[in-house]
Amino acid sequence: MLYEFFLYIVKSIIVPGFVFSVITYISKNISIEAIKNKIKSIYDKELEKFKDELKRQSDKEIETMKSNLSVEANRINIRFSKLHEKRIDIVSDVYGNLSDLYDALSLYTSALELVGMPSRDQRLDSLQNSYKSFKKVYTNSKIFLPKNISSKIDDINMKMLLSGNFFTNSVHAAPNGADTFDAHLKVSQAVSGPMKESLKELESEMRLLIDDVVSG
Repeated sequence: MLYEFFLYIVKSIIVPGFVFSVITYISKNISIEAIKNKIKSIYDKELEKFKDELKRQSDKEIETMKSNLSVEANRINIRFSKLHEKRIDIVSDVYGNLSDLYDALSLYTSALELVGMPSRDQRLDSLQNSYKSFKKVYTNSKIFLPKNISSKIDDINMKMLLSGNFFTNSVHAAPNGADTFDAHLKVSQAVSGPMKESLKELESEMRLLIDDVVSG
């Protein structure tokens, strides 16, 4: 009987305490886990919001950059388009004036003296005027031409100047009765031969230059 009473006392004291401890432990752990989950949930939501905001800002900056690049590209295209148009005009003007200069030199040094043909003095004036026109156009335009083209133009121009000056001094200004046949023949052959061929080669190269400008 005493033993049963003692056992009752022990159960009454230990079992409820044990149960209480277990309940307390479980409640504490459940509360901590809930808090952790709550914090994680809040963190995840804020992280997603931050990612979304970052993406929106990034997309906006990218679109702004694309727009700026597009505007700049259009501006560059317009500028280069105008530059190409200018170069085509320059090529046309330079070659046109150089061709006029060659024609004036050919007429001035011609061995034929036809009826109604301008006098040699008039042809010399025409040659000088053609040279002035060419020099004015070429001097202002040379920088826009490729080096190989401008070098060929310089060479042809120099040969025409030398031929014109030689003809003036050896034929045009020669005393009456002087034998000018050899000098006249020398200039005529230079003008109608190598000089004409050089001008044709230059024309071909300038045509290619125009094609490159248009296709570029």
